[in-house]
Amino acid sequence: MSVDLTTLLNDWPYEPGRLSGRRIAGCDGVERIQLRVDMGVAQFESTGRPDGELPYGSWTLLDHYRRALDAFIRRCGTDLGYSLPPGACDELRYEAALYYQRYLCFFVLEEFVHAAVDASHVLAIIDLCERYAAADDDREAILHFRPYLLTARARALALAEMVAGRPAQAFARVNDGLYALLCSFRRADNEDCYRTSPEVHALEGLRLTIGRHVTQDPRISLRRLLNAAVHEERYEDAAFIRDELGQRAHRRQS
Repeated sequence: MSVDLTTLLNDWPYEPGRLSGRRIAGCDGVERIQLRVDMGVAQFESTGRPDGELPYGSWTLLDHYRRALDAFIRRCGTDLGYSLPPGACDELRYEAALYYQRYLCFFVLEEFVHAAVDASHVLAIIDLCERYAAADDDREAILHFRPYLLTARARALALAEMVAGRPAQAFARVNDGLYALLCSFRRADNEDCYRTSPEVHALEGLRLTIGRHVTQDPRISLRRLLNAAVHEERYEDAAFIRDELGQRAHRRQS
């Protein structure tokens, strides 16, 4: 059996600077997805873990270590004292990379809901490592990806709403993403970097684009969100929305 990929690659040329993806039917009849990359093709399972593996008999490594955490809490009544075992963060980072690559494939295929699910999986891995990594190096090695993944998820969710013909909901999804970024910078004690963050600028640009499709004045939606946040005593949310309204008023006056 020949394993030369030349014919396959020639039939699907790589375009520098442009991601290409497609769905294919495997030899076993199972549908899979492929991403054209420089020097080759990356192939993923369309459901479950992207490489089709069942680590430790679980659907994913994230599931495996979550169950280990749950067992610890049932045994001890708290998560205090729990840490991921040696090597776990390396394994989890590899799984995060698999899910991120498949996110890219789903995104270029415009399957935005699936893309958002995979971005959420990576974020859950980041959260787990941040809270339970035994070593600071393991914690820091993945934390800096959080702003990008929060943005990736918000974009996918917003575009899914746009495809469904719901621009107002898409606008709200972007606002959710911006608030998640603000909270992320606050957690890192780095709130001053929020306004200069490229991820924030990317979402604000997307929000501006989506806003052109929203017939209702976005300020009306923001005021409703503000009233709801104050009524529910979500004061941090209210402060964020009030700041957004203030910036909009300033832009109108200038």
